[in-house]
Amino acid sequence: MYIISGFVILGIHALILFLAAKLFKLDLFTCGVASLANVGGVASAPILAAAYSEALIPIGVLMALMGYVIGTGGGLLVGKILSMI
Repeated sequence: MYIISGFVILGIHALILFLAAKLFKLDLFTCGVASLANVGGVASAPILAAAYSEALIPIGVLMALMGYVIGTGGGLLVGKILSMI
């Protein structure tokens, strides 16, 4: 049961990432690092960015930190909406 739900969540993540890449015309680096920043966080995103170029490591860190900020704000918003229901 948990394995199937994990595949569903990753499938939704991949679908949203694909749609955003097509909509905003993003390259493979941006999609890969953004995806790993969402899934793996600050620890793993700079490693993937370094695989492309060492100069891109700060971009990986910034993407992961932006994910934390947006995720925290989104979680608080969902919590507020659910508490009003």
